[in-house]
Amino acid sequence: NRPDSAFYYLSMADSLAALGSLIYERLLVYDGLSRYYTATGNYREAAGYLSRYIGLNDTIFNIQKEKQIAEVETRYETERIDRENRLLRQQNRNAIIIFSLVTVFITVIVVLLVRNNRRRLAINQELERQNTSICEQKEALSATLKALREREKELEEANKAKDVFFSIIAHDL
Repeated sequence: NRPDSAFYYLSMADSLAALGSLIYERLLVYDGLSRYYTATGNYREAAGYLSRYIGLNDTIFNIQKEKQIAEVETRYETERIDRENRLLRQQNRNAIIIFSLVTVFITVIVVLLVRNNRRRLAINQELERQNTSICEQKEALSATLKALREREKELEEANKAKDVFFSIIAHDL
């Protein structure tokens, strides 16, 4: 109800709000000045401050919406990064499991190959021993066969000599 002191305080508040870049306080000052000028009948100034009030109110609204959009974008990015991290952790776990399975599979194959190689070596050693034994037996049989052939020749010669002897005796008889 005291327009002069109201104008003084509103002007001072406008200066302080402008210095401190306090937009919410300026909004209140513009609203107060618009009402002041309306009450004093200066509608042109009232319309000017009302226009500033609406413009600043729109700016504040846009700033709030930008903040909300930024918060939503940040939340979305955070959730997307969390999903990607979970997916990467799952892929990492899967890779570790696959690596473990491949390692176990390769180990089993290596063990089987080593075991098979040892068995083959043992079989080859046994075959070599048996081959050596067979070669020795063959040589022994060859020597025996040679001795038998010589005996056979001796027997044939003795048989021929016996036949000649019997033939001489039969002729003399």
